[in-house]
Amino acid sequence: DNDTYKQIKQLKDELTVIKYYNLYVATNSKQDQDNYESAQAYYKNLYGANVTDCTDSRVDTIISTINSTLLEKAHYDANKWMQLTDNTFKLDPSEFSGTADFTVWVKLQKQDGTEVYDAETYELTGTKQNSDSKNENTTDNNNTNNNTDNNNTNNNTDNTKKSIILDPDDEIKIYDYLTDGKGQIDIARNVKGYKLYVQAVELDNDTYKQIKQLKDELTVISDYNLYIASNSQQDKDTYESAQAYYKNLYGTNVTNCTDERVDEAISQINSLLLQKAHYSENANDWLQTTDNTFYLDPSVFTGTKDIAVWAKLQKQDGTEVYDAEVYELTGTKKSDEKPENNNTTENNVVENNTTNNNTIENSTTNNNTVENNTINNNTTENNTVNNNAENNTVNNNTENNTTDNNKTNENKSNNSNGEKSDNSNNSSSNQLKSENSNNGSSTSSKSTPSTSTSTTSTSKIPYAGSAEVIQVTVLISIVAAIVAAVVCLIKYNKIK
Repeated sequence: DNDTYKQIKQLKDELTVIKYYNLYVATNSKQDQDNYESAQAYYKNLYGANVTDCTDSRVDTIISTINSTLLEKAHYDANKWMQLTDNTFKLDPSEFSGTADFTVWVKLQKQDGTEVYDAETYELTGTKQNSDSKNENTTDNNNTNNNTDNNNTNNNTDNTKKSIILDPDDEIKIYDYLTDGKGQIDIARNVKGYKLYVQAVELDNDTYKQIKQLKDELTVISDYNLYIASNSQQDKDTYESAQAYYKNLYGTNVTNCTDERVDEAISQINSLLLQKAHYSENANDWLQTTDNTFYLDPSVFTGTKDIAVWAKLQKQDGTEVYDAEVYELTGTKKSDEKPENNNTTENNVVENNTTNNNTIENSTTNNNTVENNTINNNTTENNTVNNNAENNTVNNNTENNTTDNNKTNENKSNNSNGEKSDNSNNSSSNQLKSENSNNGSSTSSKSTPSTSTSTTSTSKIPYAGSAEVIQVTVLISIVAAIVAAVVCLIKYNKIK
């Protein structure tokens, strides 16, 4: 009942004030003083008086009162326990209307058969609507949703989006910045024989801003704790700089640097990601990266987009670990930079060369065309090139690049205006591009519109000039070789 909830909450708020007071007395730090004064002001505002007794005996009395109240007013039911496999539960407000107060009991069953109990209280406002029923077996008297029975918690198998814990052992580090669109992921050294997959999901700007503020707050807390630990001038400057940056953006300082606040901020970030930008379970939407990098391509959309990049770490034993990072990009797409029939939409932000419909530019055959370019570049043994479009026998929209005797041509074409047109592959079904190495050499691909004409692309050389330059260079080389041969012959005759 609500009266019991209020009694327990006041006792818990009193314990919070006592905890901060004792911390401040032990450290005598300004931060702990601020935390204590804040907790005291919060308590006085709610209950009209300050906490004056901060002794251990008062703490024991409070805990004893809370426990007896719980056991008397909200005792657990021995027949309504549900086992948890990931140590999480969910109180679902969509299953009831109005405000309700709950006690969640926990029973820890040890190996030796002994059992330990604890409880926490919560107040929720219900949001039930007739059309929001999530489980046909759930009635108005059930406050949570479960697949197996009518308990007061939600099994993790019922809703993966809500119960998953993101990277609990800090095995994934996704860098929060991009270098020319390229992102980097680090995996903990103790993780061996893993596979890494990535997926990009667009999120709304409000959610991005909330996550960004929470991450900026965590940065200030981290810098503060570093400074407290080292007491160095450099760490102090770093902390003050982070604090000033935060205040400039959000109009206030970060005052709570406790571990509890860190846990709370991380939990809020994870909840926002899972609720507002959850990854797709479809295996085709995950793109494997073998060099732990990914690429967000701003050239495939216009305007500003906020994107969550998910990482899925698949370990040797089959377990999977997830983490995510958010980015804000400004698109640079221009209509005249893409072929007319380009199948890349503005929703495709990232590409990948290791998935279906993607082309690696190293001797890969695909069905791609280049608009209004009909060029036949044949490299023969003496490096002669035929750039006569009128004598080509292929369709009017095909670029054909072939090689002979291990010589290669750059996989680019010159149209009648002298402009270059890339043979790229922009896939509308994939949003990530990972840059992987092939036999020691870096290869990358972009997507391209698909047609019925087949072309073969070859690996690029560092430089490919015009046909005229190549022919002049060849002639000069031949003349130089003849002159050198004549000189050698004359010298040989003189010596003889």
